[in-house]
Amino acid sequence: MRKNILFIPLLIFLAGTFAFAEQKEMSFDVSPFWGWEKWDSKFSTNEDMIGGLRFAWNITKNIGLEAHYDLAESNMYPVNYSVGGDKYKEEIDYTLATYGVNFLWNFETEIEKWVPYVTVGVGMANVEGDWSLSINGTKSDALSDDDSGFMYDYGVGVKKFFNDWIAFRFDLRGLTYKVWDSADAVLYQWDGNTRNLQASIGVTIQFGVK
Repeated sequence: MRKNILFIPLLIFLAGTFAFAEQKEMSFDVSPFWGWEKWDSKFSTNEDMIGGLRFAWNITKNIGLEAHYDLAESNMYPVNYSVGGDKYKEEIDYTLATYGVNFLWNFETEIEKWVPYVTVGVGMANVEGDWSLSINGTKSDALSDDDSGFMYDYGVGVKKFFNDWIAFRFDLRGLTYKVWDSADAVLYQWDGNTRNLQASIGVTIQFGVK
């Protein structure tokens, strides 16, 4: 909840100070992107490199709808412990896929060809995990599991247009989701809402421009 609240003043500031640049109404955007995702601090996981694709329909200059698909991979830091003189080592590899639809609100600025925006959306998150256990250096068979749950995200971003059809894009989002299977508390080390932070850069190709 604290992470959600931190975004509110920034959204209000943007809404009150910006208005249009080069985003065209009744146009379409395709945006491949790459970036970084920081997992919720309650997990002992590495940060992820992410990649994905966004497809937007700009209904007006300031209102748009955007579908997206993101894919990230990570691994849990190895957990080492001893039981009855035996040495155990646990490792978990994760794959996180998210997909959904977002509402976009674009703003106009005094600076030519810059289009800041805010976004909020809903979708689904799918998590796959491969869990392995080693006892005294002998690795057992890996256990795999996957689950899906409801996801919502919110964030801010900016596009820098070089002409009517191509732009550089930066995007910062918070993602909140939950997998519902209670077994995940053991396999994935969680049993509640997960809040990740995602930062990405990409290229926006705008077409259908009159």
